[in-house]
Amino acid sequence: MIRRPASRSHESALFHADFVAAGRATKAQVTVIMALGLAAMWILRPILFNQPHPLIHDWAFASLWLVVPAAIRVVSCLPRTPPPWSTGLFIASVYLDVITFMVIRSLSEQGGYDEIPILIPIAYLASLLVVHIRFVVLVPAMLVGFATLAIIEAMTIPITSASVIDIGAAGAIFFVPLASSWLHERQTELGWVRERRLNTLSTTDELTRLPNRRAFDHELQRALTDGPLPVSLAILDVDRFKVLNDALGHAAGDRTLAAIGRSIADSVDGPSTFTARLSGEEFVVVWSGDGPEAARAQADRVRGDVASLQLPSGRFDTPVTASAGFASLGSPPEDPARAAAVLTATADAALYRAKHDGRNRLVAAATLIPDSDPTVDARLQRPVDEVSVEVEDPLGEHDRAFLADFDRSGLVARRVIMAGIALIVVAVAAVAPGLLALPDTTVTTSRVVYGFLMIPAAVVAIVAATWRRLRPWAAVIHVVCVAPVIAGQMWLRASDVPHAQEIVTFLMPVAVLLSLGVVQIRFRLMFPAMVVLYIGILVVECLAVPAYDGDYLAFSPMPS
Repeated sequence: MIRRPASRSHESALFHADFVAAGRATKAQVTVIMALGLAAMWILRPILFNQPHPLIHDWAFASLWLVVPAAIRVVSCLPRTPPPWSTGLFIASVYLDVITFMVIRSLSEQGGYDEIPILIPIAYLASLLVVHIRFVVLVPAMLVGFATLAIIEAMTIPITSASVIDIGAAGAIFFVPLASSWLHERQTELGWVRERRLNTLSTTDELTRLPNRRAFDHELQRALTDGPLPVSLAILDVDRFKVLNDALGHAAGDRTLAAIGRSIADSVDGPSTFTARLSGEEFVVVWSGDGPEAARAQADRVRGDVASLQLPSGRFDTPVTASAGFASLGSPPEDPARAAAVLTATADAALYRAKHDGRNRLVAAATLIPDSDPTVDARLQRPVDEVSVEVEDPLGEHDRAFLADFDRSGLVARRVIMAGIALIVVAVAAVAPGLLALPDTTVTTSRVVYGFLMIPAAVVAIVAATWRRLRPWAAVIHVVCVAPVIAGQMWLRASDVPHAQEIVTFLMPVAVLLSLGVVQIRFRLMFPAMVVLYIGILVVECLAVPAYDGDYLAFSPMPS
């Protein structure tokens, strides 16, 4: 079938379907991680909870919050699930988990049992950021989920400075990456459009706008492999085209080929046909599923339409005509590549006979050329197209350009995140002492950490993401600057501050650590940095901060 340029809206719809479908593998991975985490939580409940709420022991309730959301997520990952349903089902499953965790957390708190830390439902809701959900759907989904979480928390859990800070940190975890999510979708769409258009260019003849030889070879093998049989083939060749070029010039020859290409495309456009320009003045038409006699009649009509165009041929009072060779294959081939070569060689031989018998006619081959014919092997050995392929270095020009664009695209997110950290630190330093009535020693310690460690680190990262000369090292500098920010937060948690008023909650360094995943830092740098910083947070939390109920559960979502 002739491929026509897609409209912008149709192309956008195709991309969005591919974008959502590309997230199925990630959805499947997240589904497995969530299922294993929930199963481990329920199996290890005697260890994780000193006084677990009775609901956690209830088999009916456990099957509800373990099985139902997992089953919905599995359906969202299935290849046959339409993209809109895939997205909707996954969001619904996450909402069920978040509501369930918040209900257990509320009941546990009210009953004096071990609580589920708020980091658990936050981590589940944050999974929406990584499963290829379209931005226009992701934003309201995150807003509704965060609002539900915050409302349940505010209505059922006693409000403290720590809980307010936790909600604020949760908001940062959710909404700071949204800009990166939009950027990721936009860059993915641009790459998808480029790849689609490059593929179209590589398989389209520039003069006639028909598919080229590369596309023909692919489509013929596909038809012989998957398409309905029989498969018929007609090769058309413009008669005495050299005479036309010599008499009227190459520009006239190009106009003639373009007109013939349009005529053939208009004559055979349909779901079971494929038309291409082979090379020079040769065209080809493929029919899948049509009977040989019907396909032959169509081929002769297409050939006759060339003469009816009345195009000048360079010969007195004689229009341009075409000759055609026709062949058909009705039995399933064992080797589609060889069958394609046999079918093409047979049609080509029939075309030669049509030329020999006087031109302006169609000759149909009675039998296929045997596999042993030298022309078959010659066609199998022929290069796919005339473009030479050069071996590039392992990191080619296009790869370097992509990595450069990837690095540049994270600069804005890095500046925003570090500026946000600096503003939050300044606000806490100014408001917290009076609001929480902190001791003077605690205020002094916090201001030293803020002023000499965290704020300078944020400023250096902002400068590195802004100053052009430092941009090649901006990602490394950002990671290096995140380390003292997290170190300062953990220092305050381990000092007298959390004992007096817990203004630095466990969720705050977690939020800063997770920000590394949304600022376009290459994996080879991001992964070891996150592992090292994660281990550092755990070590300090376990050794220097007094343990509280739910500590182990709070650690569990971070690696996922």
